[in-house]
Amino acid sequence: LWAVALVAYIDRSALAYAAAPLRAHAGIGDAQYGVAASVFFAAYVAFEVPANLCLPRVGAPRWLALLLVGWGAAAAATAAVSSARDLYAVRLVLGAFEAGAFPAIAYTIHDWYGP
Repeated sequence: LWAVALVAYIDRSALAYAAAPLRAHAGIGDAQYGVAASVFFAAYVAFEVPANLCLPRVGAPRWLALLLVGWGAAAAATAAVSSARDLYAVRLVLGAFEAGAFPAIAYTIHDWYGP
């Protein structure tokens, strides 16, 4: 669990490291950069409850695999960003996938060890 938390922290801070190249390559300004950072957290908040509702229906192992693969694909798609609109879309998808990861891990640990 701590490894996923570490990766999540690195992923969230990666946008800060990519700011200069994004500004130069995609022409993203400070305001657009701030919106992109906020879009991630808005998606995270919006999709956390629906992700938890899907978890018992789909099953924790399958749901966690889907979330982690989607999370990785969305993080990798950040490299293909060419405009602010692309960055917003990638951050939205990234927030949606990351929102369900920690609840799915906690649910899996709870099922593994019991109450």
